[in-house]
Amino acid sequence: APVLLTADGEVRQLRGGGQPLGIFPDAEPAAQRLELEPGDTLLLYSDGVADARNPEAGYFGDRLADELASLAGEPAAVVAAGIRRQVLDFCADQVRDDMTLLVLRAGEPPGC
Repeated sequence: APVLLTADGEVRQLRGGGQPLGIFPDAEPAAQRLELEPGDTLLLYSDGVADARNPEAGYFGDRLADELASLAGEPAAVVAAGIRRQVLDFCADQVRDDMTLLVLRAGEPPGC
């Protein structure tokens, strides 16, 4: 499921997740409306991020919220690079699946 990082550092797991797009021709993705405030960051990620394992067999998904909170207020590119680096550090560069990250950061509305 997507994760929302608010401008003040709060992390909230949103509804969603499920089937990857494009694999099943009859899949009907769900829609969710979400209003982002300036500075809020939305993280969408693949199971390769959440299921990354460390040598002690822990999952990165168990620490994703804490790691994401440490990146509050950063630009989207910094958040994406930071999560990628944290995953690689966590699993000692031994990834078992692909990692896909999409980070969106809300800016000020036009005219503000």
